[in-house]
Amino acid sequence: MNRRSFIKSTAFATSAFALPRFSIAQPGKTKKINVAVVGVAGMGGYALGEAAKENLVAMCDV
Repeated sequence: MNRRSFIKSTAFATSAFALPRFSIAQPGKTKKINVAVVGVAGMGGYALGEAAKENLVAMCDV
């Protein structure tokens, strides 16, 4: 297998994982999703604020 065919095959295989999950399926507008947040200090503070809009089921910060 040469480098070109390797890059083509791995790019194709990993493209499904690169797509955002929200583009594939979304919950209904009235349904809240369950969210767990790990590492909420610093930059995670924004994520915690966004997670608070959903059903926050777990949080961990060491």
